[in-house]
Amino acid sequence: MFACVCLKAKMPTTTRGCSVCGQTIFVGKKSCQFCGALQPRKVALNKAKSKVTKEWAEKMKRGRNTHRLFNSAELLLHKFKAMGFYPMLLLGKPHANGFMAEVLCPQEMVFQEEKVALDTIKCLYAGLLKYQACGPAPQPQQPEEPQQPEEPQQPEEPQQPEEPQQPQQPEEPQQPEEPQQPQLPEEPQQPEEPQQPEEPQLPEEPQLAEEPQLAEEPQQPEEPQPPEEPQPKKRKNDCNHNNGLYKCDIVTERTKRGRKEYYVNWHPCHSCGKKWRKSWIQAEAVQ
Repeated sequence: MFACVCLKAKMPTTTRGCSVCGQTIFVGKKSCQFCGALQPRKVALNKAKSKVTKEWAEKMKRGRNTHRLFNSAELLLHKFKAMGFYPMLLLGKPHANGFMAEVLCPQEMVFQEEKVALDTIKCLYAGLLKYQACGPAPQPQQPEEPQQPEEPQQPEEPQQPEEPQQPQQPEEPQQPEEPQQPQLPEEPQQPEEPQQPEEPQLPEEPQLAEEPQLAEEPQQPEEPQPPEEPQPKKRKNDCNHNNGLYKCDIVTERTKRGRKEYYVNWHPCHSCGKKWRKSWIQAEAVQ
């Protein structure tokens, strides 16, 4: 006999209670809309971080499970690479001469320039850890210069008594102003001269009528001349029976790069019967 058991999966909730007032709010809210209190973020992550203590680290070293931690880090970097990122993890460890740096990188370093750049990153990171651990190197203190003895102050000279002020001289009386001279009357303007009358213009002479032009005689249409058969110049694959001249029929024409060309149909050679394909030739080759 078989028993069938149906399990109902719980759907994730979209609401939660406020950590201060207890009112129901959405999960994505950063602050409560009722009391305005900020809501704790990443509670599960902070709880997992709190478990990583010194006791946990000593237990990992005592059980020699450090390689599991490295495998988890490499798996995480591989996941980042699959998502389209270019991750790199720098690890530092105390050493006798300071610090030793290691790099975990899922990308393969093929060229020599890439390996040199990776070694440079290791040296820079080791120097940074050394600076953080030891602090800046102490600078040598410069000896202080001996202070020179102060010069004795000279006694102040006694102030001379002020000279008595001289009495002010009385001001001179102002001279009376000179009387202004009377203005002379303006001269009377002379009357303008009368303008002379303009001379009457003579009437223009009548123009003679133009003679009527004789009608031009109609031009007689020119008689069409029979088209001359083009005789192009000799080509590379021609035979030597016609002294380099061959007959052809013009099919069409075109202008290419400012030069006129004909598309011709070649006549076979009357001596050897050789035939040629249709081709384009320049207009200068037609005679």
